[in-house]
Amino acid sequence: MQLPSLKKLTVRIFEGSYKDYVGIVNDGAESESICKIGLQAKCQIITVDRNRIVSTSNVSRQSGEMPHYYRIFLYGSQASSYATLG
Repeated sequence: MQLPSLKKLTVRIFEGSYKDYVGIVNDGAESESICKIGLQAKCQIITVDRNRIVSTSNVSRQSGEMPHYYRIFLYGSQASSYATLG
């Protein structure tokens, strides 16, 4: 069975010691079940099983929903403005 090529695809690792790291696939041959990923957070290339990664372009979000990292700043600004009013 031929697996689709993942080369130059941005992926997120969802399992293992590098869980939640994001990187770009450097080498992911169609016939192999492992691929080499260049991590964005660390200047490091690691080898990961294909079953432990997911493409970041496949992350579904409801229409108009704000990314999670913006929500942290919204909650922080609410707490700060409340503290300055009192």
